Amino acid sequence: MRKLGIILFYLMLSNVKAQTLYTMSGIITQTASYCQGAAPSEELLNKLSTPKPLANKTIYIKQISSNKYKGKVIAQFTTDSLGRFEIKLAAGNYCLMESYKVKPFRSKRANKLFVYDNRCLRKLHEQCDLNLAITNADQKNISINYHTYCNWDKPCIRFLGHMVP
Repeated sequence: MRKLGIILFYLMLSNVKAQTLYTMSGIITQTASYCQGAAPSEELLNKLSTPKPLANKTIYIKQISSNKYKGKVIAQFTTDSLGRFEIKLAAGNYCLMESYKVKPFRSKRANKLFVYDNRCLRKLHEQCDLNLAITNADQKNISINYHTYCNWDKPCIRFLGHMVP
């Protein structure tokens, strides 16, 4: 009986195929809106709109085509001091996202300063920051840019406060 168990174990191992892992690497960057008072110079606007490496940014990965909460996070990575990352993944379709998108969406209530379009916010929340299909090759030079908005120009939110002069 023991010999039969050992034979079955080896037969099961021989049927398990080693998964090929592919390297996914690139850079995460950040741009920003101008949020001060006086009209900015062209030079400042160009500087803010030029992507800069985003250090220590953690990105989560689900193996699905969109960020639905039925999918589980299967991996994550954190960028280095130059915004670079590298991770190995098997062939498949992946959804890369920021940490807040891993949690279920929660509607927001209007207040004295903001009116929220929750349908629009939910749609943004459920979008992948990057959809990535890995077939049979490494994926290098991947780039994701995150834009930092001012309080009055955030998507899906209407600012009711006073603008800074």
